[in-house]
Amino acid sequence: MYDYEDDYDYEDDSYIPSSFPKQQGNKKQSKSSNIVTKIENVKITQKKETPIEIMLSSEPKYKKRVKTTVDKEILNIIIAGHVDAGKSTIMGHLLYQKGNIDKKTMHKYKNDSEKLGKGSFAYAWVLDESNEERERGVTIDVGRASFETNTKNIIILDAPGHKDFIPNMITGATQADGAILVINSSKGEFETGFENGGQTREHAILLGNLGIDNLIVAINKLDTINWDKNRFDEIVNVMDNFLKNDIGIQNISYIPISGLDGINLIKKAKNHPLNKWYDGDSLIDAIDSLPIPNRDKDKPLRITVNNVLSNNTSTVVIGGKIESGYVESNDKLFIIPLFTPCNVKTVTSDTSISNNGPYFAGEQIVITLNGIFEENSIKTGQILCRGGSEALIPKTKFICNINVFNPPTPIINGTRFELFSHSLCVPCVIKKIKKTIDINGIEKDKPRMITKNSKAIVEIITDIPINLEEFEKCKALGRFSLRASNQTIAAGVIQSCN
Repeated sequence: MYDYEDDYDYEDDSYIPSSFPKQQGNKKQSKSSNIVTKIENVKITQKKETPIEIMLSSEPKYKKRVKTTVDKEILNIIIAGHVDAGKSTIMGHLLYQKGNIDKKTMHKYKNDSEKLGKGSFAYAWVLDESNEERERGVTIDVGRASFETNTKNIIILDAPGHKDFIPNMITGATQADGAILVINSSKGEFETGFENGGQTREHAILLGNLGIDNLIVAINKLDTINWDKNRFDEIVNVMDNFLKNDIGIQNISYIPISGLDGINLIKKAKNHPLNKWYDGDSLIDAIDSLPIPNRDKDKPLRITVNNVLSNNTSTVVIGGKIESGYVESNDKLFIIPLFTPCNVKTVTSDTSISNNGPYFAGEQIVITLNGIFEENSIKTGQILCRGGSEALIPKTKFICNINVFNPPTPIINGTRFELFSHSLCVPCVIKKIKKTIDINGIEKDKPRMITKNSKAIVEIITDIPINLEEFEKCKALGRFSLRASNQTIAAGVIQSCN
């Protein structure tokens, strides 16, 4: 510390004159004495707390809730795959067969789609609700629907297959507990989706690196190749080798189906060619067999903002997923990274009509918040949390473990990417490569570059503070992927952040 010869008292932050004027009887008060008197009369106002200080001082006061035993647990499933693999048609037809869509509505979809010359898309319209999606015949946003199996409440997230909408697919995948990867079995179509640049391959890589451990591979459009068992077996062999050996997903089931004809979606067809060589599960049986993951119900509350349904200066309605903890009406929360305080007015979910809660980790909810908000300030990618010791502080610097796939050029210090996590997308830079492990397991400290099919420990810096934290604290906020030039380059988890 520098040494100054002055009269400033560094201990109590005050100024002490080195000498005071002598008191001289009835003489007029000196100017310096007047100054001291005026200083003494000055009122010192307390410094106003900043929004982050208010949040950190707001220690949550609530009773710990225990989730009651329910007959059917919730399972969130993403349906992914190459464009035109038939994802939306499969789920639309399944929902119709389950009775979630009535005959009158389905008849209208068929008539309206035929008028546009897209009669085969009628079942896809169940999930593809926007005019643009229906006119183009492709899913753009993440469609959402729910249905029940024998043992579970299923939330289906229908991801877009076109490469231009990979960010939307990532948003869906980060919310999922399991996945259905749809394969188009038509001649040449499987090969197109699986080759480099195809979305079958990229979606599979993303699913494995975003935490999907349990996968159903639905081999679709077998009706177009006369239910050829040899073609089915060929696709199973290729995918099984790739998924288990290259990606590391071990729990996989393969289901032959026709989404358009509705074959093997919820039950076996009688007197059908498929029965000659297949006696396994239907698609819905395979879905019902997927395990429920362990939920972080006892950890601090983290709700991802995945959809803003209404936003004005006093009330906000959002769609989100509880990644950890629980929430109920009258809770006091904060919106991160704004640090805006708010109160929970109501909470609802697909599996309950209660407006109060509590709702726990794993549930998709619609939550109404009261507070004072700047207009249009609430965005996807933000987080709801409690204050005090449970608060989430946005960070810009992260130490991460990453898996590098097949970048067009090696990654070096200073390489820029877009970082995707939950509903978040921000620019970032690889600030420092600390270590690499190549495909042969050879480690190297402080390397110049990261090459394809390698693992690495890197320091990443984002352009703005973002809502992520260590993987050990919250898996959903500790995973991310890195993209550049419309290609997924790497995926990873966060070791530490500051």
